[in-house]
Amino acid sequence: GVTAKYLSPVPLKFRQWDGYQPPPEFREFPNQWHVEAATQSPQASLGMLTVLVPHRAGQQPKWTAERLESDTAIGVRFVREGKPVIVALRKDGAQGQASVAGLSFDGAVAVK
Repeated sequence: GVTAKYLSPVPLKFRQWDGYQPPPEFREFPNQWHVEAATQSPQASLGMLTVLVPHRAGQQPKWTAERLESDTAIGVRFVREGKPVIVALRKDGAQGQASVAGLSFDGAVAVK
């Protein structure tokens, strides 16, 4: 299985469905489920992070994910089984050193 958490700065609306529209013409495909996450109102731009945590059936781990944001970066503080990890991404156009939640970095991405 997989658990997903969408870390958006604005409220989202979701749509979930199965199958294909239009259906495949040349061969049969196994049924697939789809999900769509959209903002409730139009946005010029949006920095959204999605955390996907795979697991074996019946063995869903305990975890948390918190959105982090500053003027120069967005990120996530992810904690699984008591082990924290911060992943940060530089915002487009950010100059110089980027930082979020006490983590400073010069590249495009930082992991601590």
